[in-house]
Parts: sequence; C-alpha cells; structure tokens
Amino acid sequence: MIVSRLVPLAVRSSGALKTIGINQQRLISTSIPRQSGGEYSYRSYAPPAKKYVIWAEAAGAFMWWWIFWHLFTDYEHIIGHYPFPDIAAWTDEELGIPPDDAEDP
Repeated sequence: MIVSRLVPLAVRSSGALKTIGINQQRLISTSIPRQSGGEYSYRSYAPPAKKYVIWAEAAGAFMWWWIFWHLFTDYEHIIGHYPFPDIAAWTDEELGIPPDDAEDP
C-alpha cells in the first residue's frame, strides 16, 4: 500500500510527465476509443442478434436435457455400479481395530 502511494508521487516529482509531454492518466482512460474501429461502450453493450439468442437457448436446453436424461437413465454413475456393503456386518479385524485385550503400543 505504501509503495502504491509512493510511485505516483515519485513520478510526479521527477518531472517524467513533463518531459514526455503526455498526460499519463489519459492513456489508461476508457473514454476515448483508440484505433479500435468500434464505438465507445462502457458498462453497456449492444443487444445480441436474435439468432444468437435462439442458438444459446437451444444449446442450454439440449445441455440440461442431456444432464437430466443421463441422471435418470444412467444413475449408476452417481451412486456406483455395485451394491453398498452392509457396514454392520464388518468385523473389527476387517476394520483394523485391535481386540480389547491387546496390549497398548
């Protein structure tokens, strides 16, 4: 934060702006289009053509149909291909739990 405040001060005090002869603040301004070949726009845009809106809606509809259709028909991708094991049937040995009468390490 201190550096960001000192850099403009150092540039102003060194006279670099006077020797260049250009207002540096104008170079980063968004108010003048510079060889862009287009009209100036700031926080506004031209509305898209109707055909692009229709294509975007169709692509979105197809995407959601694809997702929901495959969730409905290929639900194994979400829940897995194999039946869930009964975790109550697992023994302590299978889980790696030592017996109660084992010595503490």
